[in-house]
Amino acid sequence: MTGKKRNLTSPENQVNKQSKMSSSPQFDTTSITTVASDVIGLQLQQSLLSSNFINEMTKMIITSKSFTDAIGGIIENQLKQYVNHIEQLEAELKQTNARAVKFQSKLDVLDQYSKRRDLIIHGILLTQGENTSQVVLDLAKSVGVNLDIKDLYATHRLRSHSKQQHSPIIVAFVRYSDRQQLYSKRRDLGKGTNKHVFINEHLSSLNHQLFTYARRHLDKKKVFTRNGSVMLYQGQGNNLHLSSFDVVNRLKQS
Repeated sequence: MTGKKRNLTSPENQVNKQSKMSSSPQFDTTSITTVASDVIGLQLQQSLLSSNFINEMTKMIITSKSFTDAIGGIIENQLKQYVNHIEQLEAELKQTNARAVKFQSKLDVLDQYSKRRDLIIHGILLTQGENTSQVVLDLAKSVGVNLDIKDLYATHRLRSHSKQQHSPIIVAFVRYSDRQQLYSKRRDLGKGTNKHVFINEHLSSLNHQLFTYARRHLDKKKVFTRNGSVMLYQGQGNNLHLSSFDVVNRLKQS
């Protein structure tokens, strides 16, 4: 009777077979994946950092419509903020200037009021050891105004800006009426020994600048002062108060 041969393996042979299988080489797929990933990452990093790639990407970005629109929007918003800020500063500056002009005007009024009893006399020759108060009294007498030394609060020479001219004399009167009495006779000067003598009101700094400016740009024969105010004679007893440089400029252009 013929039967199949049974493959009988002894326990010892099975142990040897398992030993051979365990000694065959084993591959760690996780390590291989990690190494491959690192290599790819390094290559990608090198590619991204290459000048050619950066130049190409930069060119693509800056030439794209979305990029230019975004940059344009940012710049426009910034410009609007700057413009609004500048307009706000200009408005504040305008208000500050207006307040400064108003404040300066008030100071000038006070300054001019403090000079209301003063006159400045030009053209009197300087003599050695002179008494300016007596010089003023003699001048007043020459035009028919009788004053006493007690009518004068103070007199002295002012500094002259020209070496060719004698420095003027400033006179502070005790009373405004005495000052007006002499000032009203100013047209009687310019004769005889008083040929080169003339009298002006003592103006504040601002009014003096305005008076000089008006005489330079308008008919100086028609520009005069009255109680510290700069006036323009317009004929037939009409006088215009030149209250500012703007008024003079408008008249100059007309």
